Amino acid sequence: MHTLDLETFQWIQCSKLVKGTTPSARTLGRDLAADDKNVYCLDVDSLTWTRLAIPDAPHNPPTLQGHVTIILHPVSKDEPVLILHSGTSNQDPTCTLACVWVLDLTLSVWSVHEGGPARTGHCATRVAADTALVVGGMERGGRNVGDVKVCDDVWKMRVVKEGKGDGSAGWRVEWSRVEVLLGLSGPGGEVGDAGIVGAIDASACAVSSKVSLAQLDGGVDAVDNDGVATAAEGITKLLFAADEDGSEPSTEQEKDEEQEAGPRAVVYFGGMDLTRVTNAVRVLTSL
Repeated sequence: MHTLDLETFQWIQCSKLVKGTTPSARTLGRDLAADDKNVYCLDVDSLTWTRLAIPDAPHNPPTLQGHVTIILHPVSKDEPVLILHSGTSNQDPTCTLACVWVLDLTLSVWSVHEGGPARTGHCATRVAADTALVVGGMERGGRNVGDVKVCDDVWKMRVVKEGKGDGSAGWRVEWSRVEVLLGLSGPGGEVGDAGIVGAIDASACAVSSKVSLAQLDGGVDAVDNDGVATAAEGITKLLFAADEDGSEPSTEQEKDEEQEAGPRAVVYFGGMDLTRVTNAVRVLTSL
């Protein structure tokens, strides 16, 4: 395990400092997922791993790979839930699942919710206390390349608390599709990559800081078409302009207000399709 010092931008090897019940080594791309259904929590201050005590139940997730996990706070900051979406299971590695599992971290209980887009090798990022954006990935229908469909759609997944006590354990999952307004290709990225969100194993993060977003303005230089470049520059300045004083939110109240307002865009980077890897940066602005 490595940590990145954000002041010196140096990576630190800290595997020998880690304590507790450490999860087994694992990676993505094998035919079968690691045979471990446990959930592990890392205390980043003490570098201590803990295996959560979660009762066995029929609606617990199977062993998976290619899934995504994210923490949401649908009720309050003090009641987090862990969201696990789709992937493929050892029961049938060629079948892409369309399920959401919600782990109530207060009760240590899983619930399962079928429906939504079937996806593996995708990414997700939090865009509100109760909402995540799901982007890219693929759908597998067999072991051959021809059985794989690269997904180019974007979805919002909202988790809502309700009063049922069955396998849904008091949660409801709502899906809505999102349209992409603009993509900015990064250095070295092809112009055709700019509006493409169909990618496997890409990365995404939500950005709410105006100053951080303003730094993405240089991405328009990679667009060759004058009309597209002009439109991109105009939208970039409109959406990503820095505050007049060019400062980040300073007080806790300002930070809370910005957090409540949600991100202004999602930055979606890299990934691959069935033939090549791309380093394009796409900015999703229709949130």
